[in-house]
Amino acid sequence: MIVYPKLSRHEGDFLNDVQGYRSIVGAIQYICHTRPDISFSVNKVVQYMQSPTDTHWLAVKRILKYLQGTLNFWFHFTAANFSPTLQAFSDVD
Repeated sequence: MIVYPKLSRHEGDFLNDVQGYRSIVGAIQYICHTRPDISFSVNKVVQYMQSPTDTHWLAVKRILKYLQGTLNFWFHFTAANFSPTLQAFSDVD
């Protein structure tokens, strides 16, 4: 996420292609389902979908560059030495 300048409604010039901004931000929102590491940044750029500026567009580009640089990162979970236990509690009179 871009630290400076901080995102605000009145910072920067308004974008001409608002629909393109919304389309790309929507696609990034979809990616958030499998990439929770970008959730905070995406939440910030989604807040300005009504009237985005060039500063917001730079933040979106920064998110896309981050995604491009982390394509080969993934989590690997193994089930070795894992025995799940189920615990249930009830308070019935």
